[in-house]
Amino acid sequence: MPNSLQDISDTVSRDRIENLHPDAMQVFIDAFVEMQALYPDLRITDAYRTIQEQNDLYNIGRGEDDDRSVVTNARGGSSYHNYGLAIDVVRVTDGQANYEGTSYEDLADICEKYGLEWGGNWDSFPDQPHFQITYGFSIDELYQKYQNGEVDENGYVILE
Repeated sequence: MPNSLQDISDTVSRDRIENLHPDAMQVFIDAFVEMQALYPDLRITDAYRTIQEQNDLYNIGRGEDDDRSVVTNARGGSSYHNYGLAIDVVRVTDGQANYEGTSYEDLADICEKYGLEWGGNWDSFPDQPHFQITYGFSIDELYQKYQNGEVDENGYVILE
């Protein structure tokens, strides 16, 4: 029997999953419930992100007066987050992100069963907390669909 949103103990994660692409939501629910069985304090930190939000993230660490570290190499439209097809996760201890003591490899093993790809396998700019599903679409194909207006009534790219 599939899991439901109510099976996710963290309300923040539940809210973020609700904003994912409707075709991908159940896959992420099932994977995340199993991930939380391994790490009950796991939280989804990022899920759906608008193209503008992605551009704002891309600009971090790139300005003349910006001494922060670069957080992404993906411009707006070039991340699966922009299509509601990706999540980032972290353990939360006393309200703070806790990247220590997390075996992202174990989480990747769980997610692989659900058809999710792990950002920790990327050769350039590995992103261990990142998991995505592509449904066979490249990022360029998704962006083209978006540009062509091939979206549903809620703005999600149609995955057909």
